[in-house]
Amino acid sequence: MKKVLLTTVQKPFGIENEHVLAELFHGQVTRSQGIFSFRSVYSGWGLEFIANNLKSPTKVLHYPTEKEFLSELKNGYDYVGINFVLVTWHKAKRLIELVRQESPGSEIILGGYGTVLSEVDAYADHVCRGEGLEFMQRLLGEKPVKKYNPPIVVNKMKCISLPIGKTGVLFAGLGCPNGCDFCCTSHFFKMKHIPLLRTGKEIYQAMRAYDGVLQEGTYSIIDEDFLKDKKRIEELYEYTSKDLERPRSFSCFASAKSIRQYDPEWLVELGLDSVWIGVESNLYQHQKVRDCNKQELFDSLHRVGINTLASMILGIDQHFPENIWEDIDSFISLKPSLSQFLIYSPCPTTPLWKRLEGEGRLIKDYPLEKRDGFHLLFRHENFSADEIEQTQEKAFQKEFYELGPSVMRYVEKALNGYRYFSGSDKPIHIARSKVFRKLIARALPLFGTVIRNAPSQQVKDWARDLKKEVLSVLPLRERCFGKAKAAVIPFYSAFTRFSLDHTTGHLQPKTRINAYNFEQPVEKAASPLLNPVPKGLAVK
Repeated sequence: MKKVLLTTVQKPFGIENEHVLAELFHGQVTRSQGIFSFRSVYSGWGLEFIANNLKSPTKVLHYPTEKEFLSELKNGYDYVGINFVLVTWHKAKRLIELVRQESPGSEIILGGYGTVLSEVDAYADHVCRGEGLEFMQRLLGEKPVKKYNPPIVVNKMKCISLPIGKTGVLFAGLGCPNGCDFCCTSHFFKMKHIPLLRTGKEIYQAMRAYDGVLQEGTYSIIDEDFLKDKKRIEELYEYTSKDLERPRSFSCFASAKSIRQYDPEWLVELGLDSVWIGVESNLYQHQKVRDCNKQELFDSLHRVGINTLASMILGIDQHFPENIWEDIDSFISLKPSLSQFLIYSPCPTTPLWKRLEGEGRLIKDYPLEKRDGFHLLFRHENFSADEIEQTQEKAFQKEFYELGPSVMRYVEKALNGYRYFSGSDKPIHIARSKVFRKLIARALPLFGTVIRNAPSQQVKDWARDLKKEVLSVLPLRERCFGKAKAAVIPFYSAFTRFSLDHTTGHLQPKTRINAYNFEQPVEKAASPLLNPVPKGLAVK
């Protein structure tokens, strides 16, 4: 059988462009929160999904150095697949060069969102545009699988250099039918949704596959508008709402329109812990947010303990110096747990790209490695590039100055949820209130450091009041344990600050390699956090 190597681009990251990282939160969300920034490295999940559903011997290489990549090439591969995006095309070209030099018999496959560039065809033997598994099965002469076999991928999170949790990653679907004019994802898949986990039962099966790996049932669900398919969600509820011994909690992406299909209390019973919502702008009335009272929506979610990650676009045509800060202030008033501000960015093949190209406003020779959401890529009628980029930086800073560390916002939402459900005698509410209280108790040691390092007096006062409220609902034993653990937090705080001040501040991901369908053991040990799901898993 043909041997396949699938790889991400190589490290290091954050050197040529500080915004191009293997970290989502520190790079794009909590980037202005200093020592309180969430730190988490994201691996090539899609490659694991493809490999776990092929019959051919396949290895997946995550974030190698060039030396490690060359070493792996010596094992001899018929195909080498490289996953990349626009900003990492220069890295992909370097790996292509190494393959041509060191393994000329290997055929090169390029895949990922970077393939929206027409120029990539000249560099590869095969280009995958769209869903990768089906493409690889055709290339290798394999029959399509009747039911996808999701991989086990665990993501770790830290704050102040301390572990704050692990989540299992579930691949529920690709693409999005909402069709926002700027969205590469939606138009890459031709405004179609491709379900990978087709039913609520399949999603629950994928959750249960992590029971021997994770101590807690916490998951990140990858699907651009996960709550849109109401039938699938209602079927999932039939499983998660009855799983009281091991309550399942998950985060997901969802549009405001999709969220409004459900009662917030019901969503907590389902297991929704946090949701990423594209707010975009009060001046950008796409159908996914049209006729939605955003303040009411966010308040209703926060009241029952659901966290929100809200994203906003800066630099749409309707933005002027006179109204952009009003738009930003309105966004901050939603008090999301996490916030993302990105500059309106045209991606090739999207309607925005085509419109700006037709208007002669595209800066076509703009370096690809800076197409990262932090640079203005077209001629704006009301702002210079420096003006909009400085506004973006100030928006992140103001959000942190007014709302404080996101880790404390999570505590506040957990407190809301605990108070909302703790008085109920409904079994699912009792189970959820215990989850909320556990989260509150776990965060208690952080309060002293948050109060001492608060970005403003407003945040300092809020954190003090929040601490009093937390202490009022925790028993003496948990309060004493929290106080004892708080003694070590200043040392972690000092270490984190030193790391940010005296290094690049960017986490360089560890190299990982996983093997599938090889008869002989792999010489390099695969990460224990990345292993195939046992075949034939069934819900009993």
